[in-house]
Amino acid sequence: MLFFFTMLLIHHLSSQAIGLDQFDFVDGTHPTDGGMLKYAKAYQNKILNNIDDLSR
Repeated sequence: MLFFFTMLLIHHLSSQAIGLDQFDFVDGTHPTDGGMLKYAKAYQNKILNNIDDLSR
């Protein structure tokens, strides 16, 4: 239940918040492996922060 509730707290992360730049995309639209890694790390940090906030 905690995981589901945490997922409801996630909002859109901007490309600046994720740390994306022009080199993280193949054709300006589709992310490269490095771009996807940045997505994963950014959302992982957001989820872990939400869990930490809920546990306080």
